Amino acid sequence: MRRLVLVLAVGLLAGCVRQPDAPKPAVATSSAQSVVLPEVKTPDLRLGAEAGDSKAQYTLGKMLLDKGSYFDPSPEGVSWLEKAAAQGSLEARLALGYRYRAAYCSGPVERMDKCHQARRWFQEAAESGDQEAMGVLITMLSHPPLKDPQEAYYWSLMRQRQKAMPPNAWIEESTTLKATLPNEQAAATEQRAKP
Repeated sequence: MRRLVLVLAVGLLAGCVRQPDAPKPAVATSSAQSVVLPEVKTPDLRLGAEAGDSKAQYTLGKMLLDKGSYFDPSPEGVSWLEKAAAQGSLEARLALGYRYRAAYCSGPVERMDKCHQARRWFQEAAESGDQEAMGVLITMLSHPPLKDPQEAYYWSLMRQRQKAMPPNAWIEESTTLKATLPNEQAAATEQRAKP
């Protein structure tokens, strides 16, 4: 819900989304409220994206990505999202990470050759301080096919630094990850994670 509101607000600010002329059918949300979705003017959105507006690139990329199969992402949608991500769009990095993780990090072995791209997108988002991306990285790096317990431990420490009082679950997860590492690896990782 928060992302939908954010995308709509960004679209309105960027001039890519216009208010509807007449009420549209309501879309039910998890909090039993209804939201009226505005129409998106695709030609204006494409012009904004082509002009280099990262918000328009993200919105257009998401629209096109959603037209492709979940397990075979739309190349044009990926391309627009990559352009937005290159300009620093956290939302684009997360969208690419989730899509690549779903498409390439599970299922047949022959599809897993692109799983590292999901890691790359989540890592870029995590490096900007995004806790959600850090959590996904910890999970991905704790299990095959990308299992790397030392790196998972690093991101668990980095995520803890994001809050003055991290949740107990984060601390327990970090402790569990540390226990899987030899002492010298754990110490090196803790040194690396220091501010």
